[in-house]
Amino acid sequence: MLKEYVKRFEECGFLVKSSKNGRSLGPLGSLLRQNLLAQWWRHSIKTRNTYDCHLLSPMIKSSTDEIFEMVLRTGELLQSQFSVQRPYSVVVETVNVGSPDAKPLLNSLFGTSSCLHCHVYHLPAPKTVGLAFDKWNRRRSAFWKEISNWSSDFQTALSVDKRCTTIGYCLNLPNDPTLVNKDAPIPVETVSWLEENDTAYIRCSMNVEAALATLLINGLTVVDVNDQKSNLNPVPF
Repeated sequence: MLKEYVKRFEECGFLVKSSKNGRSLGPLGSLLRQNLLAQWWRHSIKTRNTYDCHLLSPMIKSSTDEIFEMVLRTGELLQSQFSVQRPYSVVVETVNVGSPDAKPLLNSLFGTSSCLHCHVYHLPAPKTVGLAFDKWNRRRSAFWKEISNWSSDFQTALSVDKRCTTIGYCLNLPNDPTLVNKDAPIPVETVSWLEENDTAYIRCSMNVEAALATLLINGLTVVDVNDQKSNLNPVPF
């Protein structure tokens, strides 16, 4: 079943063969990825009373602790140079290996599981972190409902400790031997309430390639796969 999806994506110009076992984004795929990133950043950092900045070295491969240290140093610079106080946000991009649940799908579509992860670190006033977490949850869920054309396959799940929300895509491809963990949604974004060195903050993280793959899949129904006259319209950007 997944092979049929890949075939249609190639026919529509979203994917192109780049090697014997690999694929890369075609013109439409690259445009979709560009629009996804633009919409995500715009929707993520557009918050009232928040000072936003990008780290000077956006493409980094570091541990979570190292990244947060850079976020804190950036905040200290904002405070000392510009008298910026909380709340404010720092946005970061990292290159990581994809999550186990997304890896089979990414390998099948793109021939690799390496992903770009986009993060927004939001540091609210200490007493409002709970309210900030609830607000970010609502905003991120609304974002995915909107760009997926209100698809019911994008669902949210709250962790047991109620400090992490995962927005995932329920991939329903029956009898496909290339996929594992078929009952587990593919995570596209997480919203976490974290604490580091007595500092509480909110982190929103999107797996770009997983998000792109699920939006492509979501835009093509099972009926469309076998319909040569069907059109692929993944998202209403």
